[in-house]
Formats: sequence, C-alpha cells, structure tokens
Amino acid sequence: MIAMMIASTMLYIVPEELNAELAQSDAGRAAGDEVKLHDVTSPRESYTDAFSGEVRNQIDAGTDVPFIVVVKNDGTNDLLNLNVRVQVSTGTGAAQQTILDVSDQVICPAIAGCPYASLAAGDYLANGAYTVKAASGADLLWNPSIAGSYQVKVSLEGFGDQDTDLTNNELTYSVSVVDWNDISVEICWVDGDDCYADDSAARSQAVEAGSSSQYRITMTPGGSVADWEARSVSVTVDFTGSYDDSMSTIDDGTGNQVTISSLTGASNTYIMGTPTDVEVWRNVSDVEQTSNNGAYPNPCAAEDNPCTQSRSISSNGTSYTIDGYMTPDTASTSGFAAFSVSAQFDSHVVYIGESLDESGGSQGGTGQNQGGNEGGETTINYESTISTDARAGNNFDSITGTFGVFHNIRMESLTIGDDGIFGGIVNVGQQWVKGTVVHDGSDRTNTYDWNMTFEVENSDGTTQVYDANSCTEMPGQDSYPHKLLGEDDTGNNLANVEGVACVQVQIFPGDQTIRATANFLESGLSELTASDNLKATQVEGINDIPNVDIRVGDLLNDPPVVGDGLSFEARASDTETEDPGMLMYNWEISGGLRSAPDADTCQSGPGMGMCTLPFTDTQWLGQNTVKVTVCDTFNACATDTEMMMMWNMLMASGGDTNPDWAVDYSLTFNGGMGHNLSFVTGEAIQDATLGSLSGLYDSVVAFDVTEGNGPDGNPTPYLDFSPADVAGESLSVTFAGDVANDYTLWWAGSTGWQQMSTTKTAAEGGGVTLSWSQPGDIGNLRATNYAVFQASADSGTPPSTGVQCDGVTLGAAGQMTIKWTYEDESLLNEVEDRPKIYVDDVYDKTMPSVSDKMTTITGTHGTSYKVEVKLENGNGANSVSCTHNAIVADGAVDPSPSVSGMTATVSASDIALNWDAADTGDVDHWMVCWSVGYDFEASDFDGLTCQEMTDAATSLTLSKEIVCSGTCAGEYFFAAAGVDANGNADSSAAQAKVDLSETVVDPGVTPGQNNEEVEAGIPQSAMMAIVAVVVIAVIAGAVILTRGGGEGDDEFDY
Repeated sequence: MIAMMIASTMLYIVPEELNAELAQSDAGRAAGDEVKLHDVTSPRESYTDAFSGEVRNQIDAGTDVPFIVVVKNDGTNDLLNLNVRVQVSTGTGAAQQTILDVSDQVICPAIAGCPYASLAAGDYLANGAYTVKAASGADLLWNPSIAGSYQVKVSLEGFGDQDTDLTNNELTYSVSVVDWNDISVEICWVDGDDCYADDSAARSQAVEAGSSSQYRITMTPGGSVADWEARSVSVTVDFTGSYDDSMSTIDDGTGNQVTISSLTGASNTYIMGTPTDVEVWRNVSDVEQTSNNGAYPNPCAAEDNPCTQSRSISSNGTSYTIDGYMTPDTASTSGFAAFSVSAQFDSHVVYIGESLDESGGSQGGTGQNQGGNEGGETTINYESTISTDARAGNNFDSITGTFGVFHNIRMESLTIGDDGIFGGIVNVGQQWVKGTVVHDGSDRTNTYDWNMTFEVENSDGTTQVYDANSCTEMPGQDSYPHKLLGEDDTGNNLANVEGVACVQVQIFPGDQTIRATANFLESGLSELTASDNLKATQVEGINDIPNVDIRVGDLLNDPPVVGDGLSFEARASDTETEDPGMLMYNWEISGGLRSAPDADTCQSGPGMGMCTLPFTDTQWLGQNTVKVTVCDTFNACATDTEMMMMWNMLMASGGDTNPDWAVDYSLTFNGGMGHNLSFVTGEAIQDATLGSLSGLYDSVVAFDVTEGNGPDGNPTPYLDFSPADVAGESLSVTFAGDVANDYTLWWAGSTGWQQMSTTKTAAEGGGVTLSWSQPGDIGNLRATNYAVFQASADSGTPPSTGVQCDGVTLGAAGQMTIKWTYEDESLLNEVEDRPKIYVDDVYDKTMPSVSDKMTTITGTHGTSYKVEVKLENGNGANSVSCTHNAIVADGAVDPSPSVSGMTATVSASDIALNWDAADTGDVDHWMVCWSVGYDFEASDFDGLTCQEMTDAATSLTLSKEIVCSGTCAGEYFFAAAGVDANGNADSSAAQAKVDLSETVVDPGVTPGQNNEEVEAGIPQSAMMAIVAVVVIAVIAGAVILTRGGGEGDDEFDY
C-alpha cells in the first residue's frame, strides 16, 4: 500500500508546478476579458498651443512616420487574438479620401505566424510600444508628401468575444503635415579629394607643423518642395586660435585662394549659390510697367514693374563648397596649441507677397504711383531676409586643428645580421648591428646632431659598448655617411630625416641583450622625451656546426693496393668562420689490420686540411675508415668519414725455353697475405676435345698453375677467392708462333677443357701473346692445367643442363620465394653458367652463382605473376627452364575480418576474452593485443603488446601476469585482429576494456557474471541503487515544498 501511495504521488508531481509563482490577487482588475487601446505615441495629434499660437506635433512632409500603439490586456484572461487597424484619410464628407488602410494581425495561434501567440493578463503589448506592421512584416511607415490636415484612426479588432468594454478600442485624431526648408552648413578636414570618412577625423586633426591642411565648407539647401530654391544664402566663416595667417588661405568666392591676413577681422561672409536673374519685386495690383510702394520700396532704380535683378540662387539638394588651407603657427608658439575654423548660416532671402490695405491713403510711400488700386488692397511681392530655417541643428559647424612645437629624435629600428632580423636566433661570432634614428620633432627644418651607442650584454653580465654615427662599411648594404637629422632647406644636402649607424659586435653562444640608444647632441635645445631613444632586443647566439667533406686524391691504382701512396683533403666551411684556415682539424684512421685507431699518421691542428701518405703498409689491407673532425672557435664540431678499401696485389711470372713460353700474371684481391702461385711447364696435351669444335687438338704450350713459395721459401697454400674478393686479375701468355694463325687459351675443368676469352697480339721480338682479363663475376684462376691450342675460338654452346622447379613459398607483404634445382649438376660450368630470373617475361635479376637456388620477389596483393628461371651463359640459355605461370602475391588478410561484441571476464589470475567474428575466410589464427590507459586506434595496433594465437578460435584466456607484467593498475583495452596462413596481419581499434585496478573478485561468483563490453552502459545493480536514491530525494523534496503557507503565500517553511 505504501509503495502504491508513493508511486501515485510521483505520478502527479509536475516539476513546472513546483516552480510556478502563485498569481497575486488583483481586486481592481476588470472583467475576465478586457483589452484597451490606451494611446498612440506615433504619430501624435497636432494641436495649437494656447499661449504661443504655434501648432505642435506637426509632421514634416516627406518623412517616414511609424504607427506606435499602447495596448494593454486589462482582463484576467490571456488574450488569444488581436488585430490593430490603421486608417489615414484626408478631406471630409464626399471629398474624403482614404490614404492608408492596413490591418495588422498581431496575436493569433502560433501556427498562423503572428508576432505573438497570446498577451498575458495585465501585460502591455510589446512592453507598451508596439509598432504596427505592414503585410510584409516590416514596420508600417506612412510618408506624406503633400502638406495638409489628415485624419488618423487606430482601432483594435479581431479579438472575438475577449473584450467587455468596446468603447476603449479606438482613437481618432488629426495630424498636420507641413512643408519645410533647411539650410545645412558643414565644414570638414579633407582627405584626398573628400572629407574624412570618420566623423571624428573630419572634425579634428593633429596637423603637422610646417605643412598646410586642406578644409572644405559645404552649404546644401534642402526641403520638402523639390523645386524650392534659396536666395542669397549668407554664410560666415571665422578663424580663431594659433594659425599662421600669412600661410593659411581660403577661397575668395571666385576660385582664388587669399590669405586670412588679407581678411578683415579673421572673418569673411559669403553669399553662396549661382548668380541668376530673378524677379525681386512686383506690384501685382498695378498693371503699369513702373511702380513703387512706400511700405516695400522697389529696388530697381527705374522702378521697373516687375523688377528683375541678379541673385545667388541655391537649388534644393545641390551642395556649394568653399575650400581652404590651414597652416599652424610654429614661430610664436611652443608646446601644444590649437586653432579652429567655423562656418555659420546667417540668413537667406525669400520672395513673398503681402496685401496692403491702403483705403485710408495713410500707408507709407512717396505719393507717386503708390499703388494701382487706390482706396483698396495692394498686393506687393518683395524679398525678405530671414535668419532661421526648419532645422537649426545643422546651421553651424566647426573643425579643430591641434599641433605641438617640440624637439625630439626617435629610435626607429634595430636589426642584427645581414638578414636584418630583430631578435631571435643569430650566429655567434662577428655580427653587424644596425640602428635607424629619425627626426621626430614638430618641424623638420630644425636639424639635430646625433650619434648612437650600442651595448651587448652577455649572459655572464659582461657588456661590450660601441659608438657610431654612420654606416659606410657594412657589406651588401647602402652607405650612410653621417648627416644631421631633419630637412636641409639650404639645398646643400647636409641633413636627412633618417640616420643610420652600424657596428660589428661579437656574439657569444647563449642569450644576449642588445641595446641601441640614440643620443640627442644639440646642447642648446631640450629634447621632448628620451623614452623613445632606446631600442632593445634579445638574441640567442647559436653556433652552427661546420660543414666538412673528405675528398680522395688521385690514385696510383684503382682500386688502390697496399704500398700505394694516398692523399685526403678535408674541405670545410663554417658560418661563423670567414677563414677556413682558422678551423681545427683532427684526423683518425681505423680499420684494416690495425688493432687500434691511428691518430698520428695524419697531422692534426689548425688549418690541417690535408693528409698525405707517401706509401701504405700492410695495416691498410682491407676496409679502412679515414675520419676527420673539424671544430670552430666555439668548439662546435663536425665529422666526415671516407671508406677506403685497400687491396692486396700479387704479381707473378713464369716460363720455359723448351717449348719457349712466358707468363705474366697480376691479381688484386682482398686478404690472403700468404697467397702465392707458380707457373710450371706441364705435360703436352694430345688429342684434346675443345668444346664444340670438331676434331682433336694438340697443345702448342702447356703449363700448370700451382702453389707458390712464401718469403720464407716454404710452400704457401693456393687460395680460391670469391668474385667479391677479386678486384682485378690478368694473365698474358707469350709463345713461339705465327700471329696469323688461330690460337686460343684453355683450362682443364671438371667437365673438360674450358675456353678463356683472350686477345691475340704479336709479341715484341717475335711470337704471339694471348691476353686474358678477369670478367668480374668469377673467382680467381684455379690451380689446374692450362694450354694454348692452335684452334679457332669456340662459338660456344648454352649451358649443358637445365633448371627444374622446386616449389614456391608465399610470405607476408606479397613476398614470393621461388626455389629450383638442376637436371645434372655435374654438367654445370661454375665459371660461365648463371641462373637468371624473368618476371612476366621481363628480365629481373641474375643470381651470383649456380650455387644460388632460391630467390625472393615482392608483388602487389592479389596480383598474378609469371616467374621463369633460366640457366644462361654467354651463348644463350638451356632450353629447359623452371616456369610458374601464375603466382598470386598475398599481401593482406583478404577479406578483412570483422570483430564485434568482445567481452572481458576477469578472475583472480586471468582475463578471459570472447568475441564474435565475421568474414573469417582468410583467417588462420588471431593476434590479440592490449594497452593500458590508451583507447587505441587501428593505426596504433602494430605498436602494442600482443599474444599470437595458434588457431582461429574466438576466445583467449590471458594471464594477468603477462598482461600487467606483475601489478595490474588502471583501464586495459583489448582487441583481436586476424592473421592469415602467410603471416599477413590485420589491425583493429580497441574492442573491449576492463578496469583492473577496480576489479574485486568474490571467490563465490561464477565466472562469466562480471562481463563488460566497451560503452555497455551502467550495470543493473548500480542503476537500481540510483533509482532508489532518486525516489527518496523526490519524496523529501515534495514534503518540504508542501510545508509552505496557503494559496498566495510564496514563502516556504524550511
């Protein structure tokens, strides 16, 4: 029962009701529905002042008039509908004409789009000032163009039955519209061809001493009658203050400038407009061509009727201007001073008429032709001068010019270095510092002498001080000899408005403060202020590292061999060091057969940029590193190294006299200090089969290559070197014979005699020489039998055996490993035969030797490749090759698996992960990774700590010891990504998290009840607790709020 009562109470508690204010009682309020039009504040009713006789609240013709009403809901109910209707008419009775009739729907249901959906009881519409709207939604504006009396009627409509008193919903009254005219006078400072756009700048300017500033006076007639013209508009211009009247000028009215000193009393009056002949007097009542009147005399000397004379006419809307120039008085003033120019509308002339009652004959006059209607009314048109217009606020205007007479110089700039920077980072060493000072006095014709003091304060507090008054030696800059500051009006070029001084200062590493002070050297003058004579900046001196490059001198042998002389040149430069000879060079040689680096062979010291070695010993054998370190004055150092491979060279010869032959041999090789060989006469060869040549051949010369003797006379082992360890090898065989015959050189290999590619020449002293050179891709000559045969060169055959495929292995990232074997390895020619790889029938690479039976190429994921392996020599390829027509590169897990719903179940020692997976066709197993405190993205996956699974199961139990590396703390994020059979790994963003620092495991809890998924929401138990707390709080709040007073009592009893 209690629970039901609580639930029932909560259902009926509305938060808005708790916050609503109880309405105050209003005994004086009208009936339940009542709306009232209290007033119309625009336009106001026009009326005649009883004391002055003037009509108040008149409207100027041609002006926009809004309709502003005061409407109040005087009832106790909200007003839901209301229209405001405005009617303007002129005339009465049958002649009445409606000028304006607009109904504005102000209040209506919100869906209808009215400005208001309701008007609360007791409220004023729009806070008591509602502007009636037109149909467009804009303010309703009435612009009467014709003067006269108009009737305005404002009424409330459309309120339905929500009004009790219908007599207070309408106001009707008269307004008077009158024509008007105006004479506007403006004066401004001129910027270019027009007044300054900014009003403040147009009214007041800080003028420069010694210069003239232009001003402009503008008179513009205006009014509601388009063709109204003002006659003889009089404007007076006055000048006051500290101006130079001999230099200041104003237009004299004819377009010529005259000085103010030529005016009378520093003032001048102008009649503005265009001279035009107009009628200035007429006796309307007299038909005679001449006439006059004593009350209003005829201005024409001949008493012309009408009288026409020239007047300055100003048309409505046309502006008439007068320009001038003001120059401040710097000769008789000091400090700050000012002057002003003002323009005042004085009067203008109107042409009017008046009817005079001359029935008594007592009206003035001379008695001659006093009017054409004796004994009755006489109408005279005449000119009358009036000094007012409809709007007096724009009849006067003025401008002010301020200036000061003072003496001053000012630091304009301070720059450091050739680049002209102001502060920041500069190089240490000698740097140019340049300062600029300018004339900053009020009159530049006053010239000042000056100089500049530069200070460089180092981080240790020491200060360097320099003085200068010119800048003529700074490289790459214009020359600035010393001149006075100012403008030289003598024409001798002894002064300049700007002065430049520069010095070279020493910049050290670290922070330094640089100051430049401009010194005012005119002892007879007082400088206005010295606060702007200083410029300062902070720089950080940095020491650039020198640039150094080691160059190797000319080599005796290429590649160089032990025993050759060597030379190295270190070419160095440094930003802060003009002379590289001032840099410190330190040489070091390491590698080869040395047991420790050698710092003594090359001489170190200032300017030691050369290291010259007349010869090299055996310690140079092998790979050597020549290093030079170059340091500048501030100990910034740079290092360059040159790798120098020094080879061993073996030169040998041999021969015999029966038969007569001689051999010269050279081998450049790496290592093998004990290597030597001998050339000895071999057994003559008979009936030899030579390659593909037909027939059998006997040797002309036969010799054997065998091991030689070392320096101690004992035999040395014969060493076989790989192609990489052979830099050069040559063999020449000279023997008795006719050079016109065909001779070739052969060696005995495992598969028979192999031809060597030789060049045949005639030997000096007779005979023939066959010369052979190492092709570069084979090892050195083998210790075997060699022979010269009188036989032509064998055109050769392709390799004698073919290639067989031995499988393809796909790897990650698109790698494809191709393996092969040979049909008969005993037929391989290790010297000539080479495996070559072709991809899509295009040559790709050559393997170093026939012993290489595997290669790896990398392709694009999903692309099919044709790969062929051929065994080739200089005569072509064997017809049997290994061909794979379609190897598809695998570079990704495809399709990429989708992992979702990962949960983490935590026990005392483990974390059990489970997840759902889709698109797992290419997944061989999973990679599970994690991070602590980092909700990682897929792009971060490769850098995480991971455990690689061995199968594609979608669960894994991880040991806390592995995940936390001992102690668990904070939130841990987990994700699983697929790995295919070839090792391609996918990546994934975090899929689950668990806060191990807050996990408390009850041994009695069944595993699986503590699951948490990323962003899974609030656990149910926590939600139930929160709901219970909220219910209790709401009940308590309701009790408190209902303990207040009765209805109308807004205070609560706490």
